[in-house]
Amino acid sequence: MNYSAKRQAMAGFTLIELMISLVLGLLISAAVMQVYLINTRTITVQQSASEVQDSSIFAMQSIEEHVRLANLGNPINYITDSTDHGGIVLAQANLGNANSTDVKYFTIDA
Repeated sequence: MNYSAKRQAMAGFTLIELMISLVLGLLISAAVMQVYLINTRTITVQQSASEVQDSSIFAMQSIEEHVRLANLGNPINYITDSTDHGGIVLAQANLGNANSTDVKYFTIDA
């Protein structure tokens, strides 16, 4: 085997080819990292929105339960501002004379 044939068999990449492949690899890596970061932010936002929605559903169920129990025990099926212990509708007439609730908490001003 002569020297030129041996040299061709051992030939590798040139410096320019290595530099081009390095730049292409870095560009691909940067694109992959950018996609990963965007997906991470999107997942965080979606999880936060899901937690807010879950909290609001829980709160609405709790409020619904309290509202349904507000008029429990009254013999009538409707309430007005003159119904004694009328639950949700608050006015001086249904809180009684001994109560000193501030007027700003009333539903209907007396």
